[in-house]
Amino acid sequence: METQKYYFLLLNILIFLAPFLANLYFKVPGLKRTLLNFVKTYSVMGIILTLFVSLIVSRGDWSFNIKYLTGINIGNLPLEVVLFFFAVPFASIALYELVNTKFKEKRILLDTTIFYLFAFTYFALSIVFSSYTYTSNIFLLLGVLSVAVSYFRKNNIFLSKNFYVFSLISVIAFIVVAVILAGTPFVAFSPTSYTGFKIGPIPFEEFFTSFLVLSSFLTVYNLFKKREA
Repeated sequence: METQKYYFLLLNILIFLAPFLANLYFKVPGLKRTLLNFVKTYSVMGIILTLFVSLIVSRGDWSFNIKYLTGINIGNLPLEVVLFFFAVPFASIALYELVNTKFKEKRILLDTTIFYLFAFTYFALSIVFSSYTYTSNIFLLLGVLSVAVSYFRKNNIFLSKNFYVFSLISVIAFIVVAVILAGTPFVAFSPTSYTGFKIGPIPFEEFFTSFLVLSSFLTVYNLFKKREA
């Protein structure tokens, strides 16, 4: 059907609008300010993320079903993919702010050297899975993120209790969206770039990808937010 080409575009619109619709019930204060700070965050992280996604698409790690595309491209990326990686981080940051309004913020007292342990583990996994380019890249970037956040103390998002509440909720949302995309199927994953391990229909790497993207955006978003305080 001709309407199929709008399915993924519609999903992006719904994801973007979700925080505004939720705000009608939850009344999250400062949603416009959240959007403004997100735009600042996207001006940094959006460029990095778009370049990375462009790389993995040109490399053939991901391919897209043209039945679900409008045919509009931005560079080598379908418009829907670019919008997806705008809508999802924004909805996630809005969710994080909602969690902050419902739960009292509490810092977790951890020695920041633990992040070096995580970094070492991720770098080791990157080497272990070096024959799978996508898998290796994701673990490598997680290692870099772990080293970067080790330099933050007050602004380290990983030392916030609410981050883990948010993470639990976002995993559920991720599974719902991922199952929709896998069931369409909108995106196909290269068997030479992925290990082939799956949790249901979802490659296990995508759980780490989701964590990488959302935690990276939240880290930068939190820096912009603290600068205004």
